[in-house]
Amino acid sequence: MWQVAFNHGPLLARACQYSAMFSPLKLAALAKLNFLPSWWFFREGAMKGLPEMIGERMVDDGEMQREWKEAVCWCMGILGERADVKAAVGKAEQGKTE
Repeated sequence: MWQVAFNHGPLLARACQYSAMFSPLKLAALAKLNFLPSWWFFREGAMKGLPEMIGERMVDDGEMQREWKEAVCWCMGILGERADVKAAVGKAEQGKTE
């Protein structure tokens, strides 16, 4: 996949451009899984086109989906904790100025 991307510069540039627009949660989950956003962009494209290419209705992607859901849940927990801390700090700072 990377060889094709490196040999076709516009394709790699497009992958980087679109993956840079992923949501913060998606980027956090990809970081948790240690995946590059551009790799995930290519993977999503491959998963959409792969069934046609191999003549199957569906491709079993259950293991990756489980990993993905676990990473997203973990990141949601971390982002929630950060939001709670930020809110507590904001209230504390607001109390100092009053």
